Amino acid sequence: MFISKERKIVVPQSEHQRLAGILAMHWGNKEFTLPPINRDSFDLGVATHDRAFGDLDTAALGQISEAERVAQVNEWLSTSYKDPEAELIVLLHVRRLMNTPERQTLYQKLDARIQEIVSTSDLDLTAYEQADTVTDFCDLIAFDFSFESDASSN
Repeated sequence: MFISKERKIVVPQSEHQRLAGILAMHWGNKEFTLPPINRDSFDLGVATHDRAFGDLDTAALGQISEAERVAQVNEWLSTSYKDPEAELIVLLHVRRLMNTPERQTLYQKLDARIQEIVSTSDLDLTAYEQADTVTDFCDLIAFDFSFESDASSN
């Protein structure tokens, strides 16, 4: 959950990711093209990019122990969508967050799952990596909004 920097309110991850999904739904115009992937899959993946937190999480972002974070990532890995495109959106997002020296084991697990999906579904990984930049952008806006802060104050 996000604890506001302005008021005594919290925003659950479910609302944060829903805002990111709403932003993604409006992505795609002359200036910002939609990645060449299924629109519904893209929207679903961005709108659920943090699905392991559940609907009403109680762990404050930034105060989650490493053990809890590992458990969350393993939760992501233990569930999946029937839609391999939406699943790739989620997994690429989580893999990006796990790309730190101390989380290389998780990163490798996520990478193996991504490679498995790509090899069994014949999807173009490059297109999904492009989509991940959009996911990251939508996530960052929703992140700042959920903390009720602007990017310059973080």
